[in-house]
Amino acid sequence: SLAHPQDLAGAVHNAAADQSTYTRAVRLAMQQAGIPQGAEVALVGHSLGGITAANLAQDPTFNGDQFSGGQYHVTHVVSVGSPVDGKGLPPGSGTQLISLVNDRDLVPAFDGRGPGSPHEPAGGRVEYRFSSPDQFPNSHSLGVYGNALTGHYGAVGPDGRPLGAYLNDQLGSYTGGTIADNRAYQLYD
Repeated sequence: SLAHPQDLAGAVHNAAADQSTYTRAVRLAMQQAGIPQGAEVALVGHSLGGITAANLAQDPTFNGDQFSGGQYHVTHVVSVGSPVDGKGLPPGSGTQLISLVNDRDLVPAFDGRGPGSPHEPAGGRVEYRFSSPDQFPNSHSLGVYGNALTGHYGAVGPDGRPLGAYLNDQLGSYTGGTIADNRAYQLYD
């Protein structure tokens, strides 16, 4: 069988627990990349990567400032196709959690909020929903979410531009300034 970075047992554990092999691997990767303590960072993840990003952002030993003892200051978490509604953020962190959800994707609904839910997203979050024509598991693919960022499936920001262009402006301090480093990782159990 082929090695896969996101097995079901790991995903369930990471969704339910705050610490996991994934959060430890991301911490280690960031340290090995030389990201200095106290640096402002944005964490972006698809599926289990989004859960991992939200877990790290809710951990005050990881997300804080020089006064609270956090290793980094997480300004944004962008979760893509992830069940993160039950994840909290440290008080006063200022972290913005942005969630992209395809209503045809079952995975984000694992947190109990699916299409048509009478409940709003948890406090401190912004959620952008769209509906692709794809059925699961294709509806969970990174390609479908990538298409949504270009405005497919009616996925636009509040200003009517494609969702990706709107989000780039929201992450302006990372997309418009000097970026020290930008790395993508794929984690394996």
